[in-house]
Amino acid sequence: MYHNRSNTLYNTRPAMLNSLFSKPRFFLFLIAFISISALGAAYVGEYFFDLKPCVLCLYQRYIFMVTVAAALLGTCLPSARKQISMIFISAGLFFANFGTATYQVLVEKKILELPALCRGIEINTQNQTFAQFQASFAKAGGHIPCDQIAFELFGISMAGYNALFTLLSALACLVIAMMLYAPLSQQKKAPCHDAK
Repeated sequence: MYHNRSNTLYNTRPAMLNSLFSKPRFFLFLIAFISISALGAAYVGEYFFDLKPCVLCLYQRYIFMVTVAAALLGTCLPSARKQISMIFISAGLFFANFGTATYQVLVEKKILELPALCRGIEINTQNQTFAQFQASFAKAGGHIPCDQIAFELFGISMAGYNALFTLLSALACLVIAMMLYAPLSQQKKAPCHDAK
């Protein structure tokens, strides 16, 4: 009964939507788009609003870059099954990004100790000129400490928003991948059922 009801709901949608949402390639392009959007927001914040990144911020950017590459690579794969596998991989990358962002939030809240590689430089414009700040910032590799919150909205830092965003993205990828894979697994079992 449940299977028939699902088919009825599926068939009542416009044919174009059925075709679009049944193609893994569409979701891979969507994954690439939202990852590029997240990277764009990070770079806009850095270069237009002077929100300097920490080491963990950069790690999260790198994971987004890998996610974009994996999603675009998936669109080039010939079979739907392989494309779906890249959606699963994208989900894993989103989870990795979520873990990194969550770790940064815990460091920001002083729940975890600040790692040595995350110390960077303290921003203290009162005790130094802008030229001195630029020189020390460049010497430190352009990183601020990971426990220093550059921007906060409603009590949530950028790392906190990224943790929420990547967690939801990872869960969405898992649900979509499983929904896309279900018909393929049924098709694979169908010949054995007919043979009986």
